[in-house]
Amino acid sequence: MSQIKHNKAQHNRAQHNQQQPAEPFLLLPENEFAYTALKELTTPGKSPKGRLVYLHGPSGCGKTQLGLSFLQEMKKQYPDINSLRITASQFGADYAEATDANVIDEFRQTFADVDLFICEDLAALEQRLSTANLLTILIDQIYHSGGRILLTAHSAPGKLNGVPVKLVNRCHGGTCLKISHPERASRIKLLEHFCEYDNRPLSSAAIEMVAAELAVSPRELRAALLQIHASAEGNKITEIDIPFVQQFLAAETKRVKPTLSQITRVVAKQFGVSVAAIRSRSQTVDITQPRQCAMLLARKMTDLSLRDIADYFGRRNHSTVIHACNRFEKLLTTDSRLQLLFRNICDATGGEIPD
Repeated sequence: MSQIKHNKAQHNRAQHNQQQPAEPFLLLPENEFAYTALKELTTPGKSPKGRLVYLHGPSGCGKTQLGLSFLQEMKKQYPDINSLRITASQFGADYAEATDANVIDEFRQTFADVDLFICEDLAALEQRLSTANLLTILIDQIYHSGGRILLTAHSAPGKLNGVPVKLVNRCHGGTCLKISHPERASRIKLLEHFCEYDNRPLSSAAIEMVAAELAVSPRELRAALLQIHASAEGNKITEIDIPFVQQFLAAETKRVKPTLSQITRVVAKQFGVSVAAIRSRSQTVDITQPRQCAMLLARKMTDLSLRDIADYFGRRNHSTVIHACNRFEKLLTTDSRLQLLFRNICDATGGEIPD
């Protein structure tokens, strides 16, 4: 049983390594310095010690995309490189599994020969000292063996709460760079980039209107563009004109993000269970699936932290939320019933939800 759990943890990390960017990376003024710093990581160094870059910025600003672009570039230059890309939450979940299975030494050994290590969203380790301490040890191990390290988070190292001083110092010891949300000119470039990649053209006037009205992250811009095209297709509109875009933007700017309790009530109604059951400790399939669904929607539709979501559902830690979301997303790929329920819930939470 212990070996099975350990193999599962290894498989989870392998899946992270195999992920590829959704589309080519777009260089913008807001990410140019960070891009340049990461390019320097790809060049051979004379020092036997490694190199570390700490990248921080708000959610959706492009940290993950930049990291994936860097990973691809490293693999092109060094085809035999041993790389490992993982989120801090998944690292914590794998560490917890290794602890339960009593295979800590084997878990640590999987990091022994890593040449390139990418760990995303360090804030997930706030108040998790033992996990953060182990991560610090492994970072030192990779660094002193000459490896390259990329760490990302929402905030600067000194603003991480409940993280060991040693880890903060390691981050400060590297190159610390910030990525901000794109300005209007960059938002126009991003929208043009997305339209070209998706082969779904939009007029220059429409693009400029969206860029002017939605001062949001690249991720949110992409979502808005997809919604515009989906709405046009749903209404059988072949040419998206300015009035249609204006109507969409008017509705978008008025839209209020649903709360966690509102999401849970909609999920409970669709699945035919009670809110109390979803928030209970029950592990039966008829309760775990709606709970997983609610957790996934909470991650996608709110700005709540993983810890906040875990607390609401009475879970032990936020690694449970990560596992639940991954599990439900996997089920959605094969279960048509869940796909229909999920679409209905998304439609309901996207509109007005009764108090």
